[in-house]
Amino acid sequence: MGGQISSSSKLSENVLLRKFSGLEPISENDPFWNLLLSFNFKAPTSKEDCKCLSQNVKDILESLMYNTGTTGNFAALVRVFLRHAAELRVSSLCQDAVFFWHTNNALLLLRYCCKFFAQRLSEDEFVKLFTHTVLRSDGTYNCNGHYWQAIWRFMITTKTFSIAASKTSSMMNSYSIHAPLLTKILLNFYINHSSVVYAQQDSDFVVGLATSIWNMLQLGYKSEENKQQEKTVGLDDLGLYFLLLLVSHSTPDGQENPYRVALFSFVNSQGDSLPTQATVCFKLNFAELYDQLCERSADRPSLLLLYFLVYKNMEFRNYILSRINLDKLLLPILKVLCDGSQHIYLALIVVLIFSEDDFFCKIIHETPAKDASWFLEHNVRDLSLGSLIIYTLIKIIRKNVFVLRDRYLQTNCLAALANMSSSFKDLPAFVCQKLIDLLEKLARRHSRFLKHLELSAKYDLRFNPNAFLLCFVSHNVHLVYAILYHRELFENLEQYAMFQDLIWNIAMVKKTVINFFASRISHTSVEAVIEQIQNAAVNWVPDGLKKFPELKFKYVEDRNTEDFFVPYIWKILYDRHSFYFEQSNVKLFVP
Repeated sequence: MGGQISSSSKLSENVLLRKFSGLEPISENDPFWNLLLSFNFKAPTSKEDCKCLSQNVKDILESLMYNTGTTGNFAALVRVFLRHAAELRVSSLCQDAVFFWHTNNALLLLRYCCKFFAQRLSEDEFVKLFTHTVLRSDGTYNCNGHYWQAIWRFMITTKTFSIAASKTSSMMNSYSIHAPLLTKILLNFYINHSSVVYAQQDSDFVVGLATSIWNMLQLGYKSEENKQQEKTVGLDDLGLYFLLLLVSHSTPDGQENPYRVALFSFVNSQGDSLPTQATVCFKLNFAELYDQLCERSADRPSLLLLYFLVYKNMEFRNYILSRINLDKLLLPILKVLCDGSQHIYLALIVVLIFSEDDFFCKIIHETPAKDASWFLEHNVRDLSLGSLIIYTLIKIIRKNVFVLRDRYLQTNCLAALANMSSSFKDLPAFVCQKLIDLLEKLARRHSRFLKHLELSAKYDLRFNPNAFLLCFVSHNVHLVYAILYHRELFENLEQYAMFQDLIWNIAMVKKTVINFFASRISHTSVEAVIEQIQNAAVNWVPDGLKKFPELKFKYVEDRNTEDFFVPYIWKILYDRHSFYFEQSNVKLFVP
């Protein structure tokens, strides 16, 4: 385009752009490209600016879309970029600013061309535009420069656009051998918390270049929201989004997603123990990754990364469970659950996965939650992490039963609560009261339900009595006190036929727990009653209670997770960042 372009409104009149989009084929070796790429143009940073730019170049891009199948000019531009990319490291050593300038501008053009094409062409039509730009693994792209790695990552994933649109697209091409290295690089960007954003000064070509690559890869959507909520994306964020998309996509039956394999099998670079898996793709510093997850575990992309890691990477899950500062990771997640934010489902699944581990269920009751300053419903000074988790789950169950009525949410809450039930220890009085109150409200609700709704109530109630009755009474004096105080509740529960498998234990609770402790306390102050319960608990033996098999519920990922995760990730980009797409062209989710 040449020269300084002060306004995007002048782009539609640019002679070089019109030639590029016209009917004249242009060779990749034509001097025309040096003229086209010699422009100074500040890339838009807000949604309104992106929208304005997109509208001003719409006619030119439409012309290019219709003509490039004949002229091959878009493919030539891609080859021009690849030639620059292959020589980028050498040029950086020579400090060739003009070379960086042209490469950066080529990426900017590619970004807007690809975004325009992706909104209007089918997958096959889009892929055909790259027919003559297939990369060859000749070793020329393999170097270790920080921003060079960003370019190299783009080059070995040229088919990202076709992968993103189809469940049947194969990821097992010749470049899948780079999946472990690409995964490691993206995780390192996240660990290092690289905050480099698009360059605002013409002189900072390398920074702008690296970010332009990521902007092109992401093809981000953006909703109509307040500008104050928009932010420029750093390399760490874009790298994480890119990794999550690669991991989330499905592959044809019988083939494994190489990025999932890499993410699920890497091991600790600082560890001495032998890996538990046969396949080890690469090593990474677990401590640095854990610290970054602790800092950002309430953030949706980071929470999704944590989900993938704790679900399938056993090495990293075991590392997390061995941390003495487990509260640093879990407290932000519990805040997400308490606030009832949009990613409550993902946070709940993470808690459920952790609850499958017996050591976790025990250690959380020995871990203080004193840093939960956001929890205002009770003094957190003497509150354990386990008590806070139980309280949070009860709160969600109660809200769900009476307001949300989401069966999936209820299933995961009750499963996590049941997994932890046999390890309840030193629950504070207000948590015990919430447990009893929930059982009481569910029982009352059941008595009012019509027959077709009783099944739902039955499902809600079956887990909680077991959680109460199988815990260690000697370690939960406040729970005993709550049972004594609400003894009539257990008397009323005996009439429900739905409790046939638990009716014996309910009767025995009335007979043994209530009668045993009631006969040993006198009507005095609460503190005195608690003290007497503590003394009596030493001699109490739970004779007569039936020992049910320990409840352990395991999270199993659905087969069609791509249908959830891929739109979920794009929706985050759409909501958070300043990339403009025509809303009528957004098909993956409702904007």
